[in-house]
Amino acid sequence: MTKTTKTLINVTTLSLVLISLTCFPFNVKAQDEIPLHAPKDLEEIQEFGEGMLEASKEQLPDIIKRLWNEDVMPLWQKMYDWFDLNIGSKFKEVFDEEVEKRRPVVEQEYEKEKEEVKEELPIVTQSLWERLLELWGKEEDI
Repeated sequence: MTKTTKTLINVTTLSLVLISLTCFPFNVKAQDEIPLHAPKDLEEIQEFGEGMLEASKEQLPDIIKRLWNEDVMPLWQKMYDWFDLNIGSKFKEVFDEEVEKRRPVVEQEYEKEKEEVKEELPIVTQSLWERLLELWGKEEDI
């Protein structure tokens, strides 16, 4: 036999052993495994349900927090980064151009609004008491 043939036989034998070990699980049972059985009565069902409820109250917030921090947030961060890099920068450029075009008109409108507010300010700041006195004074005239 040549060296190549021996190597091929060794590799084939090793592959068969590895495949057989992974495909045919051994009947190994955990020492602390609790055997499953049908509940005998309603009390046993209630105890099981209460135990599950208590366990979920204790463990669920940590599970959700871990899933949020390890799975959800990194995924959303990657999507945001991709969007910002590929699409957001183009929108920002167009938006900045449009803002610069409209800046003078917006500043004029702002000045008009500011003047209107200054004119309405004395009316708005008039106290509630003064308004009530005006209303009562007008009713006495009637």
